[in-house]
Amino acid sequence: MKRASLSGALSLTALALLATEVACNSTELGGCDPGSASCNDPNNPQPVAEYSSLEVDPPQAMISTTNGVPVQQRFTVRGRRPDGSLSDALTARWTVPPSGVGTIDQNTGVFTASGEVGGSVDITVTVQSNGANVSTVFKIVVSVQKDVVVPGAPADAASKFAGKTPTSDAAKSALILYPRTGVVMPQNVFAPDVQWEEKGAAGDLYRVRFTKSNLTVNSYVAYSATGFKFDWLVDSSVWRGVTQTNPEQETKLTVDRYEAATGNVYTSGDVSIRFVKGSLLGSIYYWEIRDGNFGRVMRIDDGTNQRVQLIATPPTSPIDNSNCMGCHTVSRDGRYMFGRLGGASNVGTLFDLTKDLSKNPVPTEYPVTNTLPQFFFASFNSDASRLLTSQYGTLGLVNSKTGMNTPLAAGSTPLPSANATYPTWSPDGKTIAYTSEANSWGDQLTAGNLSIIPVTGTDSFGAPQRIHTASSIATMTMDAYPSWSPDSKWIVFHNGRNSRSDANDPNGALLLIAPSGGATIQLSKAVGGTGRSNVFIPNFSPFITNGYYWLTFLSRQPYGNSKAGTAGRNIQQVWVTGIKINPTPGEDPSEVSYWLPGQDTLQANISAYWAPRACKPDTEMCTNDGQCCGGVCQSGKCAAPPSMCLGEFQGCGSDASCCQGLRCDPLIHQCVRPIG
Repeated sequence: MKRASLSGALSLTALALLATEVACNSTELGGCDPGSASCNDPNNPQPVAEYSSLEVDPPQAMISTTNGVPVQQRFTVRGRRPDGSLSDALTARWTVPPSGVGTIDQNTGVFTASGEVGGSVDITVTVQSNGANVSTVFKIVVSVQKDVVVPGAPADAASKFAGKTPTSDAAKSALILYPRTGVVMPQNVFAPDVQWEEKGAAGDLYRVRFTKSNLTVNSYVAYSATGFKFDWLVDSSVWRGVTQTNPEQETKLTVDRYEAATGNVYTSGDVSIRFVKGSLLGSIYYWEIRDGNFGRVMRIDDGTNQRVQLIATPPTSPIDNSNCMGCHTVSRDGRYMFGRLGGASNVGTLFDLTKDLSKNPVPTEYPVTNTLPQFFFASFNSDASRLLTSQYGTLGLVNSKTGMNTPLAAGSTPLPSANATYPTWSPDGKTIAYTSEANSWGDQLTAGNLSIIPVTGTDSFGAPQRIHTASSIATMTMDAYPSWSPDSKWIVFHNGRNSRSDANDPNGALLLIAPSGGATIQLSKAVGGTGRSNVFIPNFSPFITNGYYWLTFLSRQPYGNSKAGTAGRNIQQVWVTGIKINPTPGEDPSEVSYWLPGQDTLQANISAYWAPRACKPDTEMCTNDGQCCGGVCQSGKCAAPPSMCLGEFQGCGSDASCCQGLRCDPLIHQCVRPIG
């Protein structure tokens, strides 16, 4: 037995030595030369790479694409040894970060430029050498040139502009009316309808040009005939290239006019557009006023220009028998809407936005009767269990699940019972902002100040505190419509002389203030740089994108021209502005605003509320995948995707759905990394 054991031990040793010798003389990938410093010592298992560096051929690439045609470039890699010698081409793994610029085959090293998006990307190549990984990173720069002949324009439209230097002439140039120069947008905003002055005649051509480093797009539009609107709704593939190519750089937009009668070309001059890197999520719910005073609630989802009527047949009001839903508010998680029925003094009801609200009768969360408390305005608390309402100057507390009044906790300071309106609960649930000393319930408000109420516990409140006096700003008389930033650090409000949007008061301004009070910051750039104008009802988005809050507000500023836009109609529409989250003292942190795509330009719109998309978390009952936050309806219940976990920023319905180290954020319904 002992001899057998010794023999076995010798055999194993011999095999190990043989394996070592084979490895040191290997000509395979990862092998090494005998006696070289890169050869593994059998007594020291620490892997040592044969190559001290990698060299890519070509070492960098400038790729040009034309008219959206993908272009390929193959790369090879060789290893440089410590003695300076260079290997033959090696097998490697090639990776590139997700990008619209292009993709690379991880095994072959063939890069494919998309043809739509330009810019630079870093490619990582990794070789496994003698058990160790050796990597290097190199850069590819892709330039995109694209010509788009819009239907109706002649195939040779580009030739009309070739070789001609556009000139500026006030009488001939068609200045761009939308978008406005300096505008800031998130990357996922729907493509704009570029609109210019109504100058030209049938037969003229317009070249709509976007330029930035590594991107030039020329789109040719013909003045076709009667009905021409002097606009071009930017093609989605063009807009994708504009938003994703070097997003940190300004984009220059120009409209050049070819005058058919003379052959001359006139330029509009440049309009600059900037993008915040990242997407702005959620849905915007607003009230579209139709047929006089009859309104309906509309929804526009992020990244789209499609408006959808939310409730085609609102419940009949038991007070005045009308079928109109007026003032509404949306819960912080986007799940519920509370709406007041009918006009004047009326009751409200709760809708679950994950249900089919197109039915008649529409499903409500509790019966609509004349015993429900009446209100004008309302705001959800952070978990949507309570609503703070206002009715003829009195604030009230309502159980959102039953619609009935809820008594305050013992020891609570009573809520204001007179001259209070526009209540809004902070996202962190700790404070309520409202208009105090109000001279009306909110309709035609011409006097009022901004105050807060601390939330001291469940159904418990502290004493009100005024944080801004409207008349502290010369000739102004009222503060209205406060709204909280998503981190509860700021309150935005409307300061002016009349709170009603159809009063057409040109003295309105949007002001920022900290909840502790102090100096206000006027958001002038957002409203066209005028400081005061026809602006009303600001509302913060619940999302922060790459250093920016986002704010909707109503404005009567003209959108574009009179044919494609609203110029000359003096109607309020919903606009969006970005606001820097850390404003420099003395700086206006707002940006030039953009028009919310998808609105009806013939209708006046009011009361825009932003919320995450409505969805059901895991374990709730469902009938289809679209109802579930995680996108899976299994056996009648929302569930985690089978046999997989959800990665960062994927939609989710519970913490259990997310991969290790992530949690499901209940507000945005996405898997995120915990802070801290």
